[in-house]
Amino acid sequence: MARYKSKFMGYYKTKEEGEEALERYVKDTENFVKPEKKVGCVYKKCNRWVVVCKTKRLGSYETEEEANTVLKEHVKTLQSS
Repeated sequence: MARYKSKFMGYYKTKEEGEEALERYVKDTENFVKPEKKVGCVYKKCNRWVVVCKTKRLGSYETEEEANTVLKEHVKTLQSS
C-alpha cells in the first residue's frame, strides 16, 4: 500500500513498485493513474481452478483461462448493476 500526505495511492506487490508509484504521483499529480482495484480471485485446488468474488464461490473450472473469463464476466455484471 502506498500513501502520500494521507492520500491513498493504491496497493502494490512490492515496496519498490509502491515507491515508484509515489515518485510518479509527486512528478505529475494531475495525470497519476491508480492501479485497478482487484475484485475476486482465481486459485488452483485439486487440479481445478476455483473462482471466488466478494465471498461468493462462482465455481471450479478445468483451465485457468476459463476461470479468469468467468471472473471477468462476473465483475462486468457487478459494474453494470
